Amino acid sequence: MRITSLHIYGFGKLEDVYIQSLSPKLQIFYGENEAGKSTIMAFIRCILFGFPTRQQSELRYEPKRGSKYGGKITLVMKDGETISIERIAGKATGKVTVYYENGSVAGEEALPSIYAGMDRSLFQGIFAFDLDGLQGMEQLKSDDLGHYLYGVGLTGDVSLVEIEKKLERVQGELYKPNGKKPVLNQQVQKLRQIEEELKQKQQNNSSYQQLINEKANAISEMNRIDRDISRLKQEVRCFEQLQSLEPLVKEKNVLQLQLSQLPVCEPFPEDGLDRLEQFKSHLLNLEEELLEVEKMMSQLSVEMDNIIFNDEWLSLEYEVKKIRENLRYYKAKKEEINQKKKAIIDQNEEISALMDRIGTTLSEETIMDCDTGYIAKEKLKVIIHERNSLIQRLEIVQAEVEKFELEINSTENKLYSLQQKIIPESLKEEMINRQQVSERDRKLDQSIEQLSKQLEQLKQSEESTKSPLILLSTAIILLLGIWQLVNQQWVIAVMMLIIGTILFLLQQGRKRNSSLTNLISKLEKEKQQLQEEKGTNRGHVSIDEHVILKERQMLEENVSVEQQVAYYQLKAKDHRQSYALASTQEDQYKYQLRESDELFFKWCNDYHFPPLFSLDHALDLVEMIEQLKARYRMRNRIETEILQLEEELETAESDIRHLCNVFQLPYEQEHFRLVEKMTSMIEDDKQQKEKQRTLREKIKEWNQRHIVIKEKIIQYEQRCDELFGQGECSDENSFRVKAKAWKESRMLLEKIALMTHQMVIVLKEEKQMEQVEQQIMDNKENYGDQIAKHESLINKLEEEYKQYAFQKSKLDFTLQELEKGTSYSEKLHEFANLKGQFQEGARSWAVYSVAKKLLKDAKAIYENERQPKVIQEAVKYFQIMTNHQYVKLYAPVGEERFIVERYDGVRFNPNELSKGTAEQLYLCLRLALANVYPSSSPFPIIMDDVLVNFDEERRNRAIVVIEEIAHHHQILFFTCHDHIVQAFKEKEGHVLDLEKEFSQS
Repeated sequence: MRITSLHIYGFGKLEDVYIQSLSPKLQIFYGENEAGKSTIMAFIRCILFGFPTRQQSELRYEPKRGSKYGGKITLVMKDGETISIERIAGKATGKVTVYYENGSVAGEEALPSIYAGMDRSLFQGIFAFDLDGLQGMEQLKSDDLGHYLYGVGLTGDVSLVEIEKKLERVQGELYKPNGKKPVLNQQVQKLRQIEEELKQKQQNNSSYQQLINEKANAISEMNRIDRDISRLKQEVRCFEQLQSLEPLVKEKNVLQLQLSQLPVCEPFPEDGLDRLEQFKSHLLNLEEELLEVEKMMSQLSVEMDNIIFNDEWLSLEYEVKKIRENLRYYKAKKEEINQKKKAIIDQNEEISALMDRIGTTLSEETIMDCDTGYIAKEKLKVIIHERNSLIQRLEIVQAEVEKFELEINSTENKLYSLQQKIIPESLKEEMINRQQVSERDRKLDQSIEQLSKQLEQLKQSEESTKSPLILLSTAIILLLGIWQLVNQQWVIAVMMLIIGTILFLLQQGRKRNSSLTNLISKLEKEKQQLQEEKGTNRGHVSIDEHVILKERQMLEENVSVEQQVAYYQLKAKDHRQSYALASTQEDQYKYQLRESDELFFKWCNDYHFPPLFSLDHALDLVEMIEQLKARYRMRNRIETEILQLEEELETAESDIRHLCNVFQLPYEQEHFRLVEKMTSMIEDDKQQKEKQRTLREKIKEWNQRHIVIKEKIIQYEQRCDELFGQGECSDENSFRVKAKAWKESRMLLEKIALMTHQMVIVLKEEKQMEQVEQQIMDNKENYGDQIAKHESLINKLEEEYKQYAFQKSKLDFTLQELEKGTSYSEKLHEFANLKGQFQEGARSWAVYSVAKKLLKDAKAIYENERQPKVIQEAVKYFQIMTNHQYVKLYAPVGEERFIVERYDGVRFNPNELSKGTAEQLYLCLRLALANVYPSSSPFPIIMDDVLVNFDEERRNRAIVVIEEIAHHHQILFFTCHDHIVQAFKEKEGHVLDLEKEFSQS
């Protein structure tokens, strides 16, 4: 029986507390003082055995705040059945409800069957103990310690010892052989005194004394007659016994005579013939069984020889299984090879398409050698970007060149047309000569003036074109552009370079104004020449004005034309210079483009690209080559996988061919069929091998059985020889002859024993048997006649007894008349009353005497039957607790004390032990008594701080003992000491902290 949960409705200070999942072995309840340990122990006792009544002194633990009084305990019995016992306020000990696992409900009448006869006092005496027992030991004198421990070993407490002492005390208060104060001793003295007084009064009346004598004589005769009647009746009963025993005795004598006439049959073993027949039967069966076994062994050997199998095939079972597993993927691998080959074709087509897009056929090594990495692409992009920039600038310059060519052609055409209008030089010279007569000076002055103005204008224009700020700005912008290009700020760098280029071009345009300087110098020279000419021509004669005017007009027109020609010549020269500059820039850009191409070729060489394509499509080509590399890698990977798969297939086919050679099978393409044949052959051989193993085991078993049968045959033959030896016979025939005589003697002895038993039943005592048999054999008279004579005497004596009885009744009446005197009658009445009181006290004393004897008998039974088991268990526990310092414990019968023996053989009385060792002995006796108590479902053991006085070593050993008992009994251990809890935790005890548990509840 184990407690699994407690549900406290209301008990003392605990209300609605539910404690569950209690350990089925060792459960420790830990809590400080006032935590509720004593309340829980009292709750368990009260729910199991009832609440104390209000008339009892035991504390009832009624709830203080008016909650429901009582609770429920859930038990698990030894057979696993779960039972809940609920007890609440009701009648004196409470209303009980028992809930069974199957849903049925019962009342208090079911408790005795559950507890198997256990009651409160027995439970508290055996299964519940606390410090009171140890504290009681401390208050005892050394002489009483042995009796105290003896009582503990008897019932778990000292109740029987106390009862025995109480019986002795009450008996002593009633009567003592030499006492004076006990009640019965005083009453005896009083009765003797009154009897003396009555005798004194009787002496005063002589007639009364005579009547008393006559009455006594009558009583004496009546007693004599009664004795004679009893004697005669006893003799009649004796004769009747003898009469009934006579045929038995005679028959017994006849049987004894027959027994004496039998041949000698001793010694002979008991049931020797039956045992011989049994042995012979066994031998016959064993011989037949031996023949069957030998026949079976022969058959199994033949079968064993007919079994043939190939060990090499069996050793290849794993390989066949492996190939069989791989064949599942054989077709899949073939299909995978085909798919991969198709994938290679697709890749080749993709490669061909890419090659077509490239426009040339490149080898795989060339393609795979190309570096299409990030750095290569970035460098290529820089080269392409610079080249595109150069191309753009070249296109701009080429446009300027074309523009300048057109302007030069236009100017030359204009010059040609103007030159056609110019007067021929000879005519012009004549006309000039003619004009130089009258108007030379004026014209020269005008020309000089005009030239001077032109010179002034041209000088001003030249001054305006010589600003150094433009040159400085151009240089700064170009330097900044180069700096940003170094810092890879591409957008800003390009913008800066474009602006610098524009300013540079503008500056180049200004260079064309250098022709102004030449023109100025030319004009100055011309002015000087005119001045010189003016001086030279001053002496010529004038010609006709009209002609001169006309020639002048013509000359003026010619001058205008010449001026235009000069202008256009100057303009043409300017255009030619600009054209030359643009052509130079064009050549420079073309040179830079060639350098860009060289950078591209260098890039191709550095990154292993074939220089078979232009830079314009370089990026597209790089992308296509990168795709080709991916295609080639994919194709190579697929080809590698195909090779691997083909190798696997080739390996599988090679393994199959090898296995075909081993299994002697022709190779065929249908591999699954081959493997199935191999598997079937292996399975057949496995069956043959298993059959061989089974046959070998059977042969071994039959061989073992053959040996066993032979050994049994030898054993039975030895037993037969032993029987012959016990019967002192040389062979079976002499043994059977002796067995027949022995059997007849046994039958006669049984009949004699039966006769003897019947005689004992009649006689009541076996001691009289020989005397009675001899008496019957010696008797010559008829027992019926003797019985008739005695019955006749008895009738006569009965008549005589009736006469004396009538005489006694007459004397009694006369004495009663004499005893009517007042003083004598009162004294007689007092004597009778006192005698009655004495008899009542004597009966009480007899009851106590009988109770004491019964108690002693019970203790004697305990000492002989139960105490040895308790001592045996207690010794085992005591050895563990004392570390085998004390090895034995004795309880001498009748002495009511224990003797403890140390490991060295020295013996001690309990009062000679130390207090700690005595406490250990007390605990061992209590635990042993609980452990040997007979019960169908062992009760839980409740302990309350019984280890508190033990030192650490004794405590740890006691815990070992408690844990051992916890395998058979649930132990509920209550303590308020943390060091004890820690000791149990080290032994894996289940600890319940009551304060935490109640706070959670």
